Amino acid sequence: MGDIEGLAASIAEVGLLQPIAVTFDGHLIAGERRLRAVERLGWKTIPCTLIPINLDQIVRNEFAENVERKDFSLSEAVAIKRALEPLEKAAAKERQGTRTDKHPEKFSTSSSGRALDKVAVVIGKHRTTIAKAEAVVDAAEAEPEKYGKLLADMDRTGRVNAPYKRLQVVKQAEKIRAEPPPLPGNGPYRVAVVDVPWAYEPDGDADRAAHRGAWPYPTITIEQACALPVGPIMHDDSILWLWVTNFILARGLHLPVLHAWGFEPKTIVTWEKDSAATGIWLIGQTEVIE
Repeated sequence: MGDIEGLAASIAEVGLLQPIAVTFDGHLIAGERRLRAVERLGWKTIPCTLIPINLDQIVRNEFAENVERKDFSLSEAVAIKRALEPLEKAAAKERQGTRTDKHPEKFSTSSSGRALDKVAVVIGKHRTTIAKAEAVVDAAEAEPEKYGKLLADMDRTGRVNAPYKRLQVVKQAEKIRAEPPPLPGNGPYRVAVVDVPWAYEPDGDADRAAHRGAWPYPTITIEQACALPVGPIMHDDSILWLWVTNFILARGLHLPVLHAWGFEPKTIVTWEKDSAATGIWLIGQTEVIE
């Protein structure tokens, strides 16, 4: 059951963020941890959502949707899906009979897919939406003080993508924070900014070189930039910001460099410079980062 005392303390402080779910005949579907927590707080009653577990019953309710009840919330859809899973699993075993022992690899008893499909039809939501909603519900049940607001936002708006994306971002951030720090010069780094000393005459064009401004540093060729040991010190799941001049960007000369380092271009950020710098002809009043 996890930390029931901690959950009880959270409920006492911020209230119950999500009702428990029960069937029409009083069987608990979801919320045993919440139920045990409020019992420790001395509650005599607890808010609950009634969930039909018989598919015909759900469909009959669907016909009266506009006059007799509000639409199912996404957390209610998850509760229906969870209630249908054991029924689907039992029905699958009954259909298989003795074949399960002979060919277990061909006759899986998994009910998750079928339950998702049936609930998706009744609720009018795509199965992917319900799967994402279940991830949000799971997180809110495990850590209500951290993820309860995501669940509340999901049910309030009827949309799952934003809460689910936020959940993924928070979990990824927690995973990254738990990693050991990168070693100086060796990584692996999650984010990097690279400012390559681009040359304006990548092919050794002397006439073009005669028109460029003076640099206080040596430049490198595209081949030399590709050979920089950037890829080996970056994490497999990392972000790279690459400074690119207008000259290089317009000719796509940065693309082989990105590919050589193991990256793909995603987006471009451009801003105006407040003063002119070294360059050629118009002395590029903007800089680009990709």
